[in-house]
This record gives sequence, structure tokens and C-alpha cells, in this order.
Amino acid sequence: ELAKLPKEDVVDLRALKQELQKTCGLSRFRQMLLYGSRVVDEIPTQDAPLDLQLVLLPFPPASQEKVDELLRAAASGAACLVEEILMRPQDPNLPEHMEAITPLYESSYWGHLEIVRLLLEAMAVPNLATDSGTPLLAASLHGHVESMRLLLEARADVHRGNSEGKTPLWAAARSGDVESVQLLLEKGAQKEQVAQSFKAWQDWERETTALAAAAGNGHVSVVQVLLGAAADVGVQNAFGFTPLELASRAGHAEVVRLLLEHATATGRVLRCNVALRLAAQKGHAGVVGLLIQAKADKDDVDQEGSALCVASLAGKG
Repeated sequence: ELAKLPKEDVVDLRALKQELQKTCGLSRFRQMLLYGSRVVDEIPTQDAPLDLQLVLLPFPPASQEKVDELLRAAASGAACLVEEILMRPQDPNLPEHMEAITPLYESSYWGHLEIVRLLLEAMAVPNLATDSGTPLLAASLHGHVESMRLLLEARADVHRGNSEGKTPLWAAARSGDVESVQLLLEKGAQKEQVAQSFKAWQDWERETTALAAAAGNGHVSVVQVLLGAAADVGVQNAFGFTPLELASRAGHAEVVRLLLEHATATGRVLRCNVALRLAAQKGHAGVVGLLIQAKADKDDVDQEGSALCVASLAGKG
């Protein structure tokens, strides 16, 4: 006897199979219940005890055409079709043959929450990765927070990036998605993990942390959250620039203000002179003013001359 359940606790066949999964270890999609010789499609209404036989179904071989059908359904949001395919049963982890993209990656990328739920119920592996990354990274890239929650509940690896070095936290920070950043930090994402050997959207993003990516793209709220989580303001990117310098170079005055205030509150020494030169070279007068207020030395001279001279020579002083 595998299990004995009070009938009043079994709402329907789906609930019964979900309960049996705890014992047999296979999802409801791979369970078949027999009452005598008859396949049970719904729970009989009789009051007498029922003696049901559980048959565990193997995955039959699936053609690439069937694999692609599930991938298309997962990408398009066709939840009813996805469930129908899983009931064959069909292995939810079979990938597309060219890039090895899985149905769970597709549904996570597009934010189809119900399909993510179905695939995880069918025991799709949350950490199967391709060059494009994991399903969690796919969801993080596009701010699909509820899909991210489901994946994290299924023990998706919060740290795992893709072949370009993007991690879920980095992707969420770069896109300015505060809620996703907060969720990933709550789940223990490493704040100082750097995007290594990274094919960047912009050159300066090579080897940046989440804080640097957010600062350089002007995402004030994300920077605030990361600073609150004690992200390191001193980590340099591949070109030796810190978050303050990247924000100054791009003219993101509010981010610069936040970083300066954080440095004052924590006693952290920032390279304000470097930031000043970068801001002046780009003609960001507001940022220049903030940095001078923060005691950056306007007469600090490098091979190109002082910051204010650089701005003047560029016709932006």
C-alpha cells in the first residue's frame, strides 16, 4: 500500500496525484490511476473506500518536432497546450537542438508565470543552463519578478551567470529593476560578483559589479538599495573605474550625490578628483559642481591638464 488518504481530503484527481507525488517522487503528469482495469479520469462519487492502483509512466521517446512544439507553446504563453503536452507525458527538460534552450528558459524569458509553474510541477530542472544562461537569469533580464520567485522557491542558483558573465543580480541592476534586485539580495546574491570575460553592451560595463552597472546607467533607486546592502563602492571595472567615476562620466548627478553622501556617512574615501576629470571632459556641469562641493581638487592636474581646463578646452567650461 503506497498511501491511504481520507476521501474528504481529496478534492479532485489533480489534488490526489499531487499528494501522491510526495510519496512516489514523480509528478502528476507521469501518474496513471486505475480502478480495477479502468483508467481513472475523475474521482468516483461513491462513499465506499476506493482501492486505486498507481502506475508510474516512463517518458516515451520524443521527436524533435514534439520537443519544438513544447518550446513554442512555452514561449507563446499557451498554458493549456503546455499542460496537454506534459500529460503525454513528455520530458520538460528536452532542449532545442541548436542552442539547447529549454521550455523553462523560454517561459521564464517571456514571463509566462502559469507555464513556469506547470513546468516546475513537471519537474523541470531550474538550473539547466545554456550559453544564454539559466531560467532565473532569463527572468531577471526582463523583470519577471513572480517567475523569479517560483524559480527561487524551486532552488534556482541565485549566483549562476551565463557565458558572458551576466548574473541575475547584475542583469536586474543594469536594467534598473528595484524589486528584482531586492528579491535577489534577500536570497543571498553576491553583491560583489563581477561580470567576467564579458561581452558587454557598452565597453565600460566589462568586469563591473551590480552597483557599478546600476550607477553607470543612472538607476538611482537600485544604487540606493545596493548601498543599503553594503555593496562595495570601491570595486573597479576592467578600465579601473569605480561606480562614482562611471556615474560622473555619464552625468548621472543623483547617483553621484547618493555615492558622495554614502561615502560621507561611512567614512569611505572616494577618488573624487578622477571623477571630476571624467565629468568635466564630458561637460557635465551639475556633476562637476557636486564633486567640487565634495572637495574634489579642481586644480588637480594630469597629463591633459586640470579638470576645469579640460572642460574649457572642449568648449564646455
